[in-house]
Amino acid sequence: MPWQVMASSVAGSSHSRHGMPCQDAFSWKELAGGRVAVAVADGAGSAECGRQGAEIAVQSAICTLAQEPGVAPKTSNEALYSALGDARSAIANAAELAGLSIKSFACTCILVISGADETVALQVGDGAVVLDNLEGLVALTTPPKAEYANETAFLTSDDWLSVAQFGHMRGETHHICALTDGLQRLALEFPACTPHAGFFRPLLTFANSRPNDGNSQLEAFLKSPRLADRTDDDVTLVIASAIPK
Repeated sequence: MPWQVMASSVAGSSHSRHGMPCQDAFSWKELAGGRVAVAVADGAGSAECGRQGAEIAVQSAICTLAQEPGVAPKTSNEALYSALGDARSAIANAAELAGLSIKSFACTCILVISGADETVALQVGDGAVVLDNLEGLVALTTPPKAEYANETAFLTSDDWLSVAQFGHMRGETHHICALTDGLQRLALEFPACTPHAGFFRPLLTFANSRPNDGNSQLEAFLKSPRLADRTDDDVTLVIASAIPK
């Protein structure tokens, strides 16, 4: 099936005040077999090269997924793990070339593949993937529970593989929403981490209209004062919408 994607990353007010760029990144690509791949990442603010790590992660992962020939449902999870491993290796190579520790490029990472009959996601760190399908809004992955505030896992951590969260849902998906942690308190209802309909429904109604300027309007929404009043972190939102045949 064909897909239409709206996506934007916006620097949070806390970063803007200090003259720092947005440290989030995203990438996406339509794949063989009517599928779409989405990647989002959040560079750690405490990491010297967190922004670069996030950009390397999403570009490398999507490059790997784009080379998959039509992945069958039973192997989609393998494709995600392979792409995530390649993303970490690409970061490690960049760190070595720069003469830095891999942890200087610390970032979270979320990968999603969706097609006509299933959606799979793999996540390391904060953020979430929310689907809109016949069951309504469903959280496929959610922020991991942390012992301490502002604590999360990173793709550059030694235990990245063991903490990776895999999500899988069969059936047709109308919309895929992938977001970084700057939006999770607005998009999810805690502590259950269920999708907040008041956040998603207006956005998905807008996405259904398939606007030509969807990216710019999404960016305007993410920069709006009412959103900035509720989060000062960088925010990224990718909305992939299946176009009915």
